[in-house]
Amino acid sequence: MNIGGMHRGSPPGGYYDPYKNPNLPNRDKGEHLTKRLTDETIDFLSQKHEKPFFALLSYYGVHTPLQAGPDKLVYFKEKTNTVAGEKAF
Repeated sequence: MNIGGMHRGSPPGGYYDPYKNPNLPNRDKGEHLTKRLTDETIDFLSQKHEKPFFALLSYYGVHTPLQAGPDKLVYFKEKTNTVAGEKAF
């Protein structure tokens, strides 16, 4: 079973749904790929398995382009604005 794997080191559609990946159907427009792969792995591990299995989760996030999820962008933007208004030392 292959969920989300491709022959390339970077996702063809980028890090947000729509993924343009034949091994990963689109689900929620704007969803971040790292979250989606995590959800898929958790779902797989939660299923009943009759035989031993090997699961390997490899995120695309270690490759470029680096794209953070929208929730992280907001968090770090707010954090930057807070730090920028204060003296560093």
